[in-house]
Amino acid sequence: MNSFASIAQFHRWLYVALIVIAIPFAAPAQEADQALRQAVQAVTRAENADADHYDAETIASARQALVQAQGMGLRRSRSDRAQAGLLAERAAGDADLAYARSIRARTEAALQERRARVAALRRELERAGGAQ
Repeated sequence: MNSFASIAQFHRWLYVALIVIAIPFAAPAQEADQALRQAVQAVTRAENADADHYDAETIASARQALVQAQGMGLRRSRSDRAQAGLLAERAAGDADLAYARSIRARTEAALQERRARVAALRRELERAGGAQ
């Protein structure tokens, strides 16, 4: 019975040692995976805001960085996973910039349209006032 208990205790210590050794290797992988998820979301958000129309160069750069990050993320080496995280962050940044520029351009276009409508209404009011 004693030898069985010591074998079970050895197995527990072995599991603990494996977990302690694996934690530093799992953290960069989790960080890279999180960065990749955020980059995919940022690119999707920019695409939904018509970034292809308003800022095609920046969204193309974001897509390219995302594809590279996804490729690096599939590799096993720790440095490749870290590089994947950095590329994903760059992709997210580019996508966020394209998104902001798209929203700005759409807002400016809507403002110009409203200004034109106001000017047309003013002209119409002037004509109506002068006709009386």
